[in-house]
Amino acid sequence: MQQPSFEPYAAPAEDQPQTPGEKIRFGEALRFAFRSEKPWSNVLLATLMMFVPVAGPIALMGWHAEIMQRLVRRHPTPVPPLEFTDFTHYITRGVQPFVSQMLASLPISFLAVFGAMIGGVGGGIAARSGGPEVILVIWGVMALVMFVTMPFMWVVLNAVVTRADLVEEVGATLKMGELGRYMRATWLTVIGTFMVFAMLSVGFVLVGMLVFCIGAYVASSIMQLAQLHLRWQIYERYVARGGAPIQPKPPVVLPSEQARAQAYAQHAQYGQYAPGQYPQYGQPR
Repeated sequence: MQQPSFEPYAAPAEDQPQTPGEKIRFGEALRFAFRSEKPWSNVLLATLMMFVPVAGPIALMGWHAEIMQRLVRRHPTPVPPLEFTDFTHYITRGVQPFVSQMLASLPISFLAVFGAMIGGVGGGIAARSGGPEVILVIWGVMALVMFVTMPFMWVVLNAVVTRADLVEEVGATLKMGELGRYMRATWLTVIGTFMVFAMLSVGFVLVGMLVFCIGAYVASSIMQLAQLHLRWQIYERYVARGGAPIQPKPPVVLPSEQARAQAYAQHAQYGQYAPGQYPQYGQPR
């Protein structure tokens, strides 16, 4: 019989995820959430975790980091089942990506707050002067600034999140030289990809809202995994075109996987497990 292995990254060539080509495959990204043994269980649990203050989003970041690393290593099961037994494990792994993204978002947040202050001041001036054209001009300028800076924000956050998912370390993630090289090599692809993805996301969320509104959150969970897959495609194109690979964190065994492997070993010793109970380890011969 095939014995379980605690090395989760040794995959037969035919089972490995397909390497992205020159074109971004949006269809594959949208289907990515369902490349799992329990796709709807993953989506529903991810949706529930979005409502858990602080810890839930951080744990999701840890899960996304594991998925990104599995994609880079060509793991045959790129989306591990999302289970409560791994919740604490994912929280510990999600802290570093969370801090990295928060630090990268500070300039953007400052710009948003500053813009809101300018808009408030402009509204006060318009109220006193009785001239609505003042507030219209101010808000028009703010909208133009946001329109110009939004693509730049996409490029920065894509680079930061990609590095954070792979290295899971704030210092290594925010190395300005490496971040700058990655952004210069991928900025055009990122902007084009995210423009299309933004339109797809709006459509999915609107459709989800038709299902008692809660469907919008389910659609958001699916689109988060789709966005992760697009980040991986962008990264693979970057490497294929001569970019320096990002060294991912050494692989680890998830607590749930370790528990299943140990249970398999105990049951297989006496031939006491049912066919299909441990499909990831094969069947006895």
